[in-house]
Amino acid sequence: MAEKIKQQYNIVALKVEMLQTRPNVLFTLQAKVDGELATIRTWPSDISELGVRPEKREDRNDVEGTLPHEMISYVQEWMRDAKLDDAPLWIHVVRPYGALRFMPWERAFGAQFGHPILMLPDFLFPPPRESDDTLDVVLCASAPLYVEDGNVGNALVAAAEGIRAAAVRSTNLHIFTDNAFYQGMHDHLATLAPPNGSVTVYDPQDASPFCSEDVSSRLVDQSGQLRSPWLLWMQHSLRSRSVDVVHMLGHSHLARDRGAMLLAQSPLERTNEFSAGPVSAIELSNFMTRVGAWGTVLTGVVDNNSPSGMRALADEIGQTRPGPVVMHSLARDPQQSFLPVAYRVVFDDAPMAMPVNDSLFVYCQPYRVIPPDDTERSVQDPPRTRGSRTRESPVSRNRAQTAMVEASSSDSSPLDQVIQRGGPVKPWVAATERVAEQVQLTLQNNARDDGDVDDSMQRARATASLSALDSLRQSVASFAAEDAAAENSPPGATSANASATINREGEQ
Repeated sequence: MAEKIKQQYNIVALKVEMLQTRPNVLFTLQAKVDGELATIRTWPSDISELGVRPEKREDRNDVEGTLPHEMISYVQEWMRDAKLDDAPLWIHVVRPYGALRFMPWERAFGAQFGHPILMLPDFLFPPPRESDDTLDVVLCASAPLYVEDGNVGNALVAAAEGIRAAAVRSTNLHIFTDNAFYQGMHDHLATLAPPNGSVTVYDPQDASPFCSEDVSSRLVDQSGQLRSPWLLWMQHSLRSRSVDVVHMLGHSHLARDRGAMLLAQSPLERTNEFSAGPVSAIELSNFMTRVGAWGTVLTGVVDNNSPSGMRALADEIGQTRPGPVVMHSLARDPQQSFLPVAYRVVFDDAPMAMPVNDSLFVYCQPYRVIPPDDTERSVQDPPRTRGSRTRESPVSRNRAQTAMVEASSSDSSPLDQVIQRGGPVKPWVAATERVAEQVQLTLQNNARDDGDVDDSMQRARATASLSALDSLRQSVASFAAEDAAAENSPPGATSANASATINREGEQ
């Protein structure tokens, strides 16, 4: 599916594939030349030469990662000759790619490369349905036992200030943090409410019903069941409204090549019995669906326990959820100067330019960075590359099926009026839309991967699934209309008080 994205948009992509024989890595530079997607040049390499496999699975350090110098120089010169000085380079890593998930692409090209590095998901998906007038952001910051908690607290304050500076629509911040931070954050953040928005710092004491003496989240559990007291507390606290973005700050963890956020075992205290509670990608994704969130931000503190774990977590979410994913490293950006820019790029309405910076690892669709390529414009083929390019193979063996699933993703929905009418969106409404998006993404992936399945059978299954989604959306829209009438809240009504508020959850 990434091949179709490259054809639809005027982007320059570096395709990375794992092969069965040595050398087992193939890099392919791709771009639209004279109106068609073309292969500009290829470079064979080997995983042993790239330095991306940690010697120990519990390695605390981020891998350095090494790319062929000849390739970096060639891509840089080709983009310069093609007059693409401000264009990003999109990295398309073809699944399965194993240890390549640990490659720090945004750093490996070096500061002299001069182009933003962005990750291209292997699916084509329209912008998630969301409220047009507000952006609700969950900020969750926690310090597990035996780490410097001051770094986490400082990161939380700086992130709140950065999001306020981003000024993406009317922004409401929902802050969840350790009990030890609570009072200080409650008092300090009173001055940080964004214009026409709010800041709410939730009391950790409300998490007590969800805390127990059992390890509440395990990386080996792939059921997606919510076990973490943090996620259960946040879901309960946000039961009356949905959110758009979940932003996790702190440390991460790596186990069995899977990444996780490493939180204090309990929001109430950092105990000797349990030093940390990891939250894996599948559990975090489940939580985000339940609260209606479509965007993910992960911030690693300066002394992050495992930068490789956070990279693996960001990669897994970026390849399995339709919305954008941003990973931000404070070790590379201690002042959080680039966090507001990242928020504007991936969460604002209009496409914007991504800065050249090695503190940001970003998965997103190209339309968030550049406008659609409606005119089929393409770069001019530099003379020195003529004769070396080859045409791409067809995008998909199931093109008709894939096109139908893509069209269904962008059609109008009965939930549009409910979600976009203004004011808070109920979590069960937003969660319905997130579930529908996940089903549509699964159908799209199946259309791409199941090349041996009869096309008519695929179409029949997809049609039945899409019909069921339409019925679900219609039913939820009807319930939402009844709910609004029962609350005597006419459609389009907004809060009369747009001033900033600081309160404990439940206080007015």
